[in-house]
Amino acid sequence: MFFLTKSFALKLAGKNTALFKNSGLVSISFTATLIRVSLQLISIQKLYHTQTSCATPNSMLHYLMQQKGRILGIDYGRARIGLALSDETQTIASPIGYVLNKGNAKTLAAIKGLLSKHGAFPPPRTEQPPTPPPLKIILGLALYPDGNESPISTETRKFGDFLHTNLNIQVDYFDERYSTREAETHIREKLGIKNPKKIAELVDTMAATMVLQEYLDRGRK
Repeated sequence: MFFLTKSFALKLAGKNTALFKNSGLVSISFTATLIRVSLQLISIQKLYHTQTSCATPNSMLHYLMQQKGRILGIDYGRARIGLALSDETQTIASPIGYVLNKGNAKTLAAIKGLLSKHGAFPPPRTEQPPTPPPLKIILGLALYPDGNESPISTETRKFGDFLHTNLNIQVDYFDERYSTREAETHIREKLGIKNPKKIAELVDTMAATMVLQEYLDRGRK
C-alpha cells in the first residue's frame, strides 16, 4: 500500500510547481491547493487506520469509496415508521416502505429486513459479499410550529439514540414540522389517491422521502 508523509507531500508540491513553472503555468494558488490536497490525504489515511484493521492492497480505496454512500431517511410514528433511501451519490431520495412500530427491538429487526431487501444492509447468514449499511440516518423531527420540542419529537430522539447505539451509525435530525401534511397533499393531488387506508399506508414513507430529499438538496447548496 502507498502511504503519504508530510515531507513527501511538500516534496510532491515542489516538484509539480517546478514542472508547471517550466511550462509557464505556475501559480501560488496551484501550489497551495496541491499541498492542501496532499495533507488532506494524510488526514484521511490516519482516520482510515483508526477505523479499520483491513490490510488488503485495495482496502484504503474501498474505505474512501464507502464515504460516499446511501443515507437512510426515517419518519417516526407511533403506529408506523416510514423509510426512504438515497442513491449512493446522495442525490435522489426514494421511498422504500414502512414498518410497524412494535417496540424498539422488533422495529429495528423489521428495518434491517427492509433495508436488506433494498441492498442497504448485510443480510444475516449469507455467503454473499458484505453489503455496507447506510452511511448516515436522517430522522425527521416533528417540532411544534414555534420550534419547541413536542412529545413526538422527544420520542423520536430516544428512538434515534437507540438506533445509534445498536447500529453504530451516525444519526442526524431534520425539521419535519410540515412534511406529513405535504406528503398527504402530494398523495391526493399528484398521485390521485383518495382511499384513506391507502393514503395512510403511503404517507409515512412519502414523508420520510420528502425529509431526506430536502436534506440532500440542502447539502448540495
